[in-house]
Amino acid sequence: IAQKTQAVKDYISSIFGKYTISGQVFSGDEMTEAVFIYSETGKLPAISGYDLGPVAWNEAKTENIQKAIEWHNNSNGLVEFMWSVIMPVNVNDYTKGTGRWQSDFNKAGRNIDFLNTIIPGTREYEIFNQQLETVAANLKKLQIYDIIKG
Repeated sequence: IAQKTQAVKDYISSIFGKYTISGQVFSGDEMTEAVFIYSETGKLPAISGYDLGPVAWNEAKTENIQKAIEWHNNSNGLVEFMWSVIMPVNVNDYTKGTGRWQSDFNKAGRNIDFLNTIIPGTREYEIFNQQLETVAANLKKLQIYDIIKG
């Protein structure tokens, strides 16, 4: 186990049953949740969560990556990531970083078969793997900044 990882494990073990470690997944660019938590408690969460979905959808949308780096460097807190996989409304009319997605998730007329994301040769598989490669590249960037371990 890496030295930093061992230190986190040791800390968590030392407070087990005595204290609670709080975390927060941030939903926007302004991190309004952190501001609210700090204004109410005088403390910031120990764990900060971010979604890789936007960067997977559009490589230029690296705000969450940058915020995670800043959070880690400035607060010495732990960083957590999730990946909300984003698939287009119409798989036949998809160019990475474009198209409708979030608000149209359950829209009638969606022509995507989510099971196809694991079947090579399908359009869904191609789209999913494009996003997976982008997520992997950004995780490597976080590894360089010593935020995650490989």
